[in-house]
Amino acid sequence: MQLPSFTIPQHTLVIPSTGKQVTYRPYVTKEEKVLLIAKESGDIQTIAKSLKSLIEQCVDGVGNVDDLTSFDFEYIFLKLRAVSVQETVTARIECDVEGCLGVVNVDININELEPTLHEGHEKKIVLSEADGIGVVMKYPTVGLITSPQISESDESEIETTINMIIGCIDQIFDNDASYPASESTHEELCAFVDSLKGSMIEKIEEKFFNTMPSISYKSTAKCPKCGKEHTISLEGLDDFF
Repeated sequence: MQLPSFTIPQHTLVIPSTGKQVTYRPYVTKEEKVLLIAKESGDIQTIAKSLKSLIEQCVDGVGNVDDLTSFDFEYIFLKLRAVSVQETVTARIECDVEGCLGVVNVDININELEPTLHEGHEKKIVLSEADGIGVVMKYPTVGLITSPQISESDESEIETTINMIIGCIDQIFDNDASYPASESTHEELCAFVDSLKGSMIEKIEEKFFNTMPSISYKSTAKCPKCGKEHTISLEGLDDFF
């Protein structure tokens, strides 16, 4: 017996980093089940793989999902979630005042969230004024963030940071020329980053990574019982999943 089928609506969105318009549809129950199973596993690689598969199935015109920037990836998923589940997520915070059992609930319309470019952000960073040496950075992609050297690394935090920096260098420059990272070997890029002083690594983190666009929400709300004002701060997929 042929059962009736639903007409699935189509929507459009603009990818933040490129301005390209793509179409997307809500994800259905069979796709959501895979997503929820992945979330319950708590495994970053499993979750990332499920999210990438979801975008590949539900979004037309996005190209290779691995090439999306991290904030494009977050933005597209939130748009999918808004049309597939609901447009709001509820932030729930237990009051930390001693003896108060109040709970602060704040409803957030995720359709109103856009990637935020933070103050002081720079992609071109001069590392040595004396030598005119610096770097031009590119945003980390989904492929880089989910690569084994980043997501499965057993190395120290500084080594992970260095691997991320190497993967995000677009160009190296000095007073005389510019050197595209695509024309350098991985070993040459590693040698360059290894030659940087600690203060230079910190400058790249501060000027680029810590201030790059992200999906975030910040507000305040009062505890309904004691009246204490709490700060509501959400950022990244984990907070909006």
